[in-house]
Amino acid sequence: MCRRAGFTPVLASYAYCLVFPVVAAVRLARRGAAGGSDVYRATAPAQHRAPRRAGRRAALLRVGPLPFGSSVVLVARKAAA
Repeated sequence: MCRRAGFTPVLASYAYCLVFPVVAAVRLARRGAAGGSDVYRATAPAQHRAPRRAGRRAALLRVGPLPFGSSVVLVARKAAA
């Protein structure tokens, strides 16, 4: 899909691998529950720690693609015209 749109993939990886076990456990526990979203606004302390966590995730991605995670990251370059 990326290539058909005229982009060249630079990095394809999962993200949030460190919290994946918790995310998976919560989603499995809620399986079959009434509809709704598991997306919510983070607390102020969690928002304060976010930049530090983002730095750790970036460092992990510099090592190489992550084998699993709760989100997918794709970095692509637009082909020269």
